[in-house]
Amino acid sequence: NTSLANQVITFGTLSAVTYGDAPFALNGTVNSPLEITYTSSDASIASVSGNIVTIHKPGTITITASQDGDSAHNPAQDVSQTLVINQKTLTVSNIVVANKDYDGTNVATITSADLNGVVGTDNVLLNNAAVFASSNAGTDISVTANFTLNGTDANRYILTQPSG
Repeated sequence: NTSLANQVITFGTLSAVTYGDAPFALNGTVNSPLEITYTSSDASIASVSGNIVTIHKPGTITITASQDGDSAHNPAQDVSQTLVINQKTLTVSNIVVANKDYDGTNVATITSADLNGVVGTDNVLLNNAAVFASSNAGTDISVTANFTLNGTDANRYILTQPSG
């Protein structure tokens, strides 16, 4: 409508975030006194309430900024930005390897280990497999762990294998 003021939304590129990050504010602007409405293309990945984004799981979504106008303003053209939510990296610490009687194999048994960085009550379990550097008898033989994740929420994470 040519008798109404036009609006322009400015909504810049969104930086990638990581699952487990705190909610954050969207900072789009519009050249009118009207407020921007934000929507998420998939609220199961990240939802928007007002201008606050809450992350629910890793994935890629589109956040759209819109302004419908009013009796004095034309609707603004929507502006969309992609938001990438990366998997969270987990680490393992306090690894305890059981002593072993010589049996000719290099199979090692990890008796305990701590999984660090799980968000809230996510169901993530640590599976372990490990091998000694040598199948020969000895002391202080190094162990290589090959941990994996499982559980209903394991796909939200990547695991950094311990070294040393």
